[in-house]
Amino acid sequence: MRNVTNGALGQWADTPAGKLFLDCEAEQIRKQMPETRQSEQLLWLSAFHCEAPVEALSVCSKLDKIPPNYNAIIAHEYELPFFDNEFPMVISSHVHEYTAEPHRYLRELARVIEPEGQLIISGYNLFNILGVGLRHRLYRRAGSPVYPTHYLSIHRLKDWLRLLGFELEGGGFFYYLPLTRSPVILDKLRWMESAGNRWWPRASAGFTLTARKRLPGMTPLSNRAKLRLWAPAPQPALARVTQAGLTEKHEHR
Repeated sequence: MRNVTNGALGQWADTPAGKLFLDCEAEQIRKQMPETRQSEQLLWLSAFHCEAPVEALSVCSKLDKIPPNYNAIIAHEYELPFFDNEFPMVISSHVHEYTAEPHRYLRELARVIEPEGQLIISGYNLFNILGVGLRHRLYRRAGSPVYPTHYLSIHRLKDWLRLLGFELEGGGFFYYLPLTRSPVILDKLRWMESAGNRWWPRASAGFTLTARKRLPGMTPLSNRAKLRLWAPAPQPALARVTQAGLTEKHEHR
């Protein structure tokens, strides 16, 4: 994964709008999580310097991306140091947008999630009114470009997850405020967050998707097949051969 955290992306995340964006994202992720999952061992992967929205095991791809007094595992996003089917839930925040091979990264997530486990993944919703402003802000920052290496639309991401054996269960949109540096303006416009969820949800700057890892199952039997399966076995019929060579069946009365 590109080390953009120490450059423009990290600078943007420290602005009032960036912090509020990540706070709204964390709140949306918590809404997507069942309460029963919050007490289990979770895996959290993020492209930002931010804490997990719930207690989880964090993974960073580079040593210099780990803030002081922050517990994390250093690992490559394509080779996570975990067994297959190890976690009941994995939360991924924007990592797929800053990796050279997003499909390979998603396959690795599918590997470490246990059967019937859940994946919550968040990303930018760049192709909308607020997303245009977000792209502009990301490009303007000094340092290396921080525009996602492989931006995936919501529909493309859904298709890839289905191909990996996930069943989509839900999702949400968040952050409808202008990308301003002024905390005063943000405070005055906080009402837009609740209004956006109600009136123009797809105009948000961010989104989350929730999916469940399904095991390949057998083809369900149709009703006709079930009747054939449980029907009694056919009984042999008694017959005799007549002089004309014809077969006559004797019916049991």
